[in-house]
Order: sequence, then C-alpha cells, then structure tokens
Amino acid sequence: MGTIRQGLTQAQAIERIGQEDAAAILRGVAVPGSRALFFTSGLVPAVADSTAQGTARYGGDTYQQSLRVLARIEAVLREVKLDMQDVVVLKIFLAPDPDRRGQIDFEGWFRAYPVYFANAQNPHKVARTTLGVAALARPGLLVEIEAVAVFPE
Repeated sequence: MGTIRQGLTQAQAIERIGQEDAAAILRGVAVPGSRALFFTSGLVPAVADSTAQGTARYGGDTYQQSLRVLARIEAVLREVKLDMQDVVVLKIFLAPDPDRRGQIDFEGWFRAYPVYFANAQNPHKVARTTLGVAALARPGLLVEIEAVAVFPE
C-alpha cells in the first residue's frame, strides 16, 4: 500500500489493482483524495409488469433483473454526467429465486456483469462484492446493486 500511496500523491489517477489471473474484477481500487466520489443507493429493477406476480413483476430471472439494475445505475450516473467507465466499486445483493428451487443464481449475475464491464466498450473492471442474502425488500426482487463512481478531474 505504501507504493500506491506514494504514487497517488504524485499523480491524481485512479489506480486499479488487478488480480494475478485474468479475473473480470479487481483486488482493489485506490482513488486520490482530491477526487470526488458518487455513491448510488441500493438500486433494484423497476417494475416491468405491474400485473405480474413474483420475479416476472421485476423483469424475470437474476440475469434479466441484473441487466435492468445496471441500466438504472447507468441512467443515474448520466444524471450527474458520469458513465459506467467511472464506476470503481459495486456491491451486489442476490436473493433466492423461487423458480430455481430457492437457490441463488450467482451465474445469472456473473453473465450480466460483462455486458457493462470488462468488455470492448468498457474495458474497466471494478472492485466488487457479491453477497447472497435471505431476501430483498419486496417479493420477486432478486437483485439489488450499490455503485461507487469517481468524478473526472
């Protein structure tokens, strides 16, 4: 960490600390103290079908709900003139899917992540925590995501 601290005092660049392997996430991120951060609240998918029950109400399975939440994050970031390339941290909460015998669909989230990160359009990776939880705020919600982004200099 001493090397990172010394580097941050000399340069105001974000330092993304990668994995030894080719993982799609980072081990950590160092952000210079002069840079402003933007924190989203935990966001869930908007209601897709108010007449539907369960997971269909929010757009379907974990993969579909993840894409819908990431799109909401992207929209919130645009409101403050940021984009997905400015995101440095994600915290993901996944709830059991009743259509999968109550199992949490981590793979659904893992398939959604590269649609927005670590790809040709946005090569940036993020520091990320993915948690399985007992439930989210409303029946049918499978995904909630918090994001932290850094404003440009």
